[in-house]
Amino acid sequence: MVRLRLGVFVLIAVMFAGNWLLGDDKKADDKDPPKSRTLPQHFKKLGLTDKQKDTVFTIMGKYHAKLDALDKEIKELKAAQKKDVEDVLTADQKARLRELRLGESDMDKKDKDEKKDKDDKDKKKDEKKDK
Repeated sequence: MVRLRLGVFVLIAVMFAGNWLLGDDKKADDKDPPKSRTLPQHFKKLGLTDKQKDTVFTIMGKYHAKLDALDKEIKELKAAQKKDVEDVLTADQKARLRELRLGESDMDKKDKDEKKDKDDKDKKKDEKKDK
């Protein structure tokens, strides 16, 4: 009987805690830019008042959104530039460029393997001579 009461109590407590944790979050006002909470370098040493700090945080938040938009635009422009430049290349040149970007091509690997085999043979000959 005691276990049943304790179990019911725990169940009710969990339900209330779950509702409290999953409750509606307050949404930030779109009019207010997000405030950055990090001061620029050396600003901590200037002895800013709380009002000055809040003003700096607000200004930084306002520009942060604009800078993010510009960063996104820059990435899009770079991607467009890369595509336009690569459109100049022939199919063979595009394939070779892909190989170069991914690392060694099969030809380069084959050449290196042949050179390594030759070096191994030379080492074995040198070892035989030393004996």
